[in-house]
Amino acid sequence: MRPVLSAILVFEAIIVALAIPVAVALSGVDGGLAGAVGAGLAVACLVVTGLLRYRVGRIAGSVLQVIAIGLGFVVPLMFLLGAIFAVLWFVCLRLDRRITAERAERENAEREGAGREGAEREGAEREGAERENAERENAEREGAEGARAEPEGGQRRDPDT
Repeated sequence: MRPVLSAILVFEAIIVALAIPVAVALSGVDGGLAGAVGAGLAVACLVVTGLLRYRVGRIAGSVLQVIAIGLGFVVPLMFLLGAIFAVLWFVCLRLDRRITAERAERENAEREGAGREGAEREGAEREGAERENAERENAEREGAEGARAEPEGGQRRDPDT
């Protein structure tokens, strides 16, 4: 989800930079002040893009959304544009949490399933080894009993004779 959040911040930086001349022309704001505030906010959006792998980046991005909406007091269109970016931002954060939770559940289920399969495999191997031992013991017993039943000389007597 980090690429989507990055894209939101980059586009927001572009929109904020484009709002600078609008603030000067339509709202009568001093060019230097509009440039400093707009450029500062645009650069902040780009810097936060690099911090998104950390929790602080997501918090800073949320703060930037509020500031972008606040620019609407200078350029009224920024109320709308800031709100659009804020909705996109917070929806993506929510989806990211949900995806992360589902991924963790799936990994736990796979881990538990692999542990169960390993135990079942070991149980089957143990049963197979026990069966082989029992068959071997039976064969040895039968061989010992057959050797006792044979008369001397190694010939068997026919019970009918």
